[in-house]
Order: sequence, then structure tokens, then C-alpha cells
Amino acid sequence: MALKKQPRFVTAIVYVLLLAGIAWQAKAVAQLFGPGGRFPQVRSHRVSVSGEVRRPGVYRVPEGTTHFEILKTAGVRPTSDLSGINLMSAVDQSRDINVGSREQPVALKTQPISVRLEFFYGEVEVTAKDGRTLPTKEGMVLNDGDGIQTESSTQAEFSVGSFSRVDVDNFSELTFDNMGGREGDRTVVSMFQKAGSCWYRVAYAEKAERYRILTPAVTITVGGKGADFLVDIRADQLSIDLIEGLLLVEKNGGGESVNLISGQTASIYKDARPFQITRLAHDISASERFAQLLQGKKAMTAKNLPFNFLFCGTPAVFFMTSVYFDRGIVYTIHIPPRLFIGQFAEGMATFDEAYLHGGPVFVNSLLERIMNVRLSRYCIFTKDNIIKTADILGGITATIDAKAAAQFGTTAGPHRFSSRELVSYLNPANSSPEESQLRQRQVLNSIFEGLRSKTMVLTTPTIEQVLAFVESNVDAAEAMAYYLRFTVSGNWTRKDVDLPVQENHEKGRIIYEPVLDRCRTLLESN
Repeated sequence: MALKKQPRFVTAIVYVLLLAGIAWQAKAVAQLFGPGGRFPQVRSHRVSVSGEVRRPGVYRVPEGTTHFEILKTAGVRPTSDLSGINLMSAVDQSRDINVGSREQPVALKTQPISVRLEFFYGEVEVTAKDGRTLPTKEGMVLNDGDGIQTESSTQAEFSVGSFSRVDVDNFSELTFDNMGGREGDRTVVSMFQKAGSCWYRVAYAEKAERYRILTPAVTITVGGKGADFLVDIRADQLSIDLIEGLLLVEKNGGGESVNLISGQTASIYKDARPFQITRLAHDISASERFAQLLQGKKAMTAKNLPFNFLFCGTPAVFFMTSVYFDRGIVYTIHIPPRLFIGQFAEGMATFDEAYLHGGPVFVNSLLERIMNVRLSRYCIFTKDNIIKTADILGGITATIDAKAAAQFGTTAGPHRFSSRELVSYLNPANSSPEESQLRQRQVLNSIFEGLRSKTMVLTTPTIEQVLAFVESNVDAAEAMAYYLRFTVSGNWTRKDVDLPVQENHEKGRIIYEPVLDRCRTLLESN
């Protein structure tokens, strides 16, 4: 089959998520469609929005529209106070919505910056602050004062925080001296490089961060938004090759200092000679020096790490799909919109509030903290997107039980649903909440089985039609790579689980507090 004709696995997963999203959207969408596809008269209501929003005014909305959708249109400000508003409440009459204000804007709470050993080959010795030698394994987290030493023919890569990386060459020593200490209003990350060569790729997550590299001769402070540079310490000389960014280099004990800019090299000698600043040599390439490490990490990542993906279907659908290629398992983790996130954020209490304030990137970051996983990919669907996509697919085949069949005047077993029939079938108004959730999961499982057995085939033109009107950060090359790996084996298992939560009440509404120890072992325990 030509490459352009092959369906893309990641986008197929998007479809799985999309159609599961129909289930949660069904109540609101079903306001547009009656049983059998009839179009009843839809009532609309006048809603006045005032207070701390970007676009206050009077809105005419269809009955069943949620406060979440109205405020998404009105625009939430960083200082909007949503604590007194039930975002999932649907409009059934004309009403006023007044949004209060906060003195301080919403924000994520700061947390200790973690260091993680991502990949290595050869012999790496990890030493704790108290001198103990720690077992070395990929994925281990290092603490303040922990250090590493590499031997001959050894390289290792560490992640520092969410965005920064350090690659360590052979015969090198590096100590993670201070991970997230405070200096005034700044969060400081300090690493002490005693010997060898290290390639630093520093990216600041916020303006208040400051990265420093301490060496026996100089202190290096990363300026601007970050920097890409190589530090090489030899017996009589220290070299700093700045590939990109801005660095402040200061001699220890005071005295000489210099600002390095992109494309410069600084040489510092043990004698009294001043800094020597030259242009970066053409034959110096950090990526070439660490080529074996980068290739090994790439192969390991492709083989072992799961593909994690967050689905956001406004107003009330959030769940994560995690594809484990080494286990042959696809997990679907359902996230309640009223998931409590107060322990990680200031001025926000629930997951849906966080989405209104910061969109998918914001809630991705929160879910990473809750589940202790990396989550960089997302897709967003609205009600209109869902209806269009279901129509593009030409309907969905799902197996319905005897009770549902009797209710809809048909026979039990597999049925092909049009988009209108599907939303009617999944509409919570046509069943108890438990039955509705069971139907939702039956449909999701039917879609998974179709993908696994290849009876559901997604073509490139179909995919492009959908991607034309949805928001996602999955690119075509990545999608094709995952798809090719997915088709290697047909022995896939799907596991459908709920995020472990505890039900609580806050300000007259139900919220769901994550049970963190169970959330962080959910994928392992399953």
C-alpha cells in the first residue's frame, strides 16, 4: 500500500477519543436532534454576562448550553474568579452570570525541579549526597546534592525540569547542587561540573527561573530565554562553546566577567591569562559528539515509551489515552471535569476551570503532575466538530444490549448508527447515568475493535478533512511512525479505567480529589 494511502495510527486514536467524546457531549447535542432524526423546535434563552470577562454582554443561547461554553465565548481573564459558578450547569431559562475578580491572577504553584536519568549506555555511577552509591536505572529521579560520574565509553542524558536537558560525556563528573532553591523572587537551579564534557540545553519555563553552571574556575549564568552550550573541562583549560543563546561567565572570586553571545567560544586558563573569546569553530558539534547517545535514546524511546495523549471535548469531556507498544495495551483514563487541582494551582479549583483559564497546554501540565507522566500531545473537539466528524465517517457500528434495543424498537446486536442516531442512543436522558456510561464505553470498545481488526479504515483524505477543523498538535510524520508500529501486531488489548478519585463537597458542589499515590501507579497496576 502506498504511504499516502495508509491510515495514521495517532489520528486513529484521535477518532477513538473523538467518538468517545460524543458520549459525553450527547446530552447537549441531543437538544438538536430528536429520536429518529426529527428536528424539534429548539428554545433559546437570554443570558447576560458581566464582571471580570473579556467580552461582557447579552448572549442568546440554545437551551442546554452550559455555563462553561458561555464563559468560553465571553472570555475568561487571569483574574476571573470562577469559584462560585457551576460550569457544568446547563441553561434552561434566561439568567444573569456575574463573574467575580481576584486580586492575584491564577497560576500554577511552583514545585521542586526534578532531575531524571532519561537514557545512558556504559557505566554511570550515581552517588547520593550522604555518599551512598545508588542503583543506576533509566527513569530514576535524582535529588539535591546527588552526583554522577561516567566511565570510559559512557554517555548519559538527564532531564532537568520540564524543558531542559544535560548530556554527559565519558570521564565526567556532575553534581546537581541546588534544584529549585530561592534567591529573592527567583527560583535557582545550580549544577556543579567538576570534570569532563557536558552539553546543556536550557529552556526557561518562566521569567523567575535562573540556571547556573558552577565549575572550578568560573560560574556560568544562563540569560535570556535559555541557551544551548557545551562546557569542556580539561587539566589546564576550560572551554565554553555557545551554540545559541546568552551566557554570563564570571571568574570565581570576582574579577573578570564576560557576556557570551551565540556563535562564540570562551577559553579560560588556569594561569593569569584573561578570557580568550573567539568564534565558534566550524568543526565543533555537540550533536556529533553525542550522536551515539542521541541515536540510542531515540531507539529506546520509540521502543519502550508510551504515547500519551489528552483529549479535550468541550464542555465536559477530558480523558487520556496511553498506548504501550511494548505491552500491546491501549489505556483510556477518564478524567472528571470537576477534578480538584487546588494543590497544584492558585486561584483555580477544578480541571474545567483550569481549561478555561489556560487551554489544553495548561491542563496537560496539571495532569502531568497528578499522574507523574509526560503528556505533550492533545486534541480539542467542540460539539460541531463531533457532528461533522461522525458524518464524515459515515456513521459508527456499535453493539447494543437487549434493554436498549427494546427502548429504541430494534433488535439487540451490532447496529450502524448515523450521527443523529448515535447521539440519541448515548443521550443520558434516555437512560440512567450507569446505563449511559455503559453505552458510552460499548461504543468506544466497538471503535477500538474496528481499528484493531482493520475493519475501520481511515484514509488520508478523511483524516485531512477532520484535521481541517479541529485543534491538535500531532504532526503527520509522528502519526505515520506510530501507525506503522501499531500495524506490526494485531494482538492489542484495550483497558478502560477511571482516574482514582475521592468524592468531596466544596462550596455546595461535588468535586473529585485525585488519590495521588493510586493515580501515579495507575498504568503500572493495570
